[in-house]
Amino acid sequence: MGRNFNYRILRSFEGYGWQRTGQHESPVAIRYTDENAAARAQERRKISLVLRPLLAAVWSSRDEMEKNDRRIEQSRGLLLRWKKYPPKKNPARRKKWHEQRIRECESRRSELSRQHEEAVIALQEIRSRLRAEYQGPLTPEEVDRLLR
Repeated sequence: MGRNFNYRILRSFEGYGWQRTGQHESPVAIRYTDENAAARAQERRKISLVLRPLLAAVWSSRDEMEKNDRRIEQSRGLLLRWKKYPPKKNPARRKKWHEQRIRECESRRSELSRQHEEAVIALQEIRSRLRAEYQGPLTPEEVDRLLR
């Protein structure tokens, strides 16, 4: 790899605020030239701190919905299988328990989907407001990249 590899690395860094300090003596010596980089990094952290709880709410509500659907599928599958091969112990009580579980999960389904929709709408609202009203050291492309 040798010297050319170092120059290739340096060339790839130069566009992002880095520049070479030494030409021949030390090709790896680089210096950061972007004065405004600390402010931009701080701004990226602020935006991600705003978005993180909203993203967590969207993901957790989606996970709850999936868990609820898995419970329904599992109980329905058992009830179907038990039509042909009933369980040996307490078949009536088990059947009643799973039917009750299906009813509870289906009643929770609408509430969970409503919570998920609210979280998604809140996230979209914050993203669109940030895109429209952002004034700071970040370029619009960097803001878009953060909001993806």
